[in-house]
Amino acid sequence: MIKSLIKVTIFLRFYHKIILDDNNIIYFMKISGEIVFTYNDEENARLVFDSLEVDNENYLESNLNGKSINYNVTNDKLGSFLATVDDLISSEIVVEKILNKTKS
Repeated sequence: MIKSLIKVTIFLRFYHKIILDDNNIIYFMKISGEIVFTYNDEENARLVFDSLEVDNENYLESNLNGKSINYNVTNDKLGSFLATVDDLISSEIVVEKILNKTKS
C-alpha cells in the first residue's frame, strides 16, 4: 500500500520596479512554494513521480530524491499559485488511490 506524507512550505517575496516617467514605485509579489511528498519506499515514489510528471512538465520544477518528490512552484498571482498547488495535491491523491487499487 502506498502511503504519503505531504509537506507544503510557501514563501512570499516582494520586489519593486521603478517606473521612471511617473517616478512611482510599483510593488510586485512573487509567490513561491515547495511541496514535498514522502513515500514508504523508493519504488512508490518513482511510480507517483512518473505518473505526475506528464501533467507537470513546463509548469513546475520537480526532483525525485529517493523516497521523496520535491516540487517548486512559482507564480506572480496568488490565485494561480494556489490553483497549481491544489491541482498537484489533488492529482497526487488520485494517483495514489489508483496505484493502491492496482497493487492490491
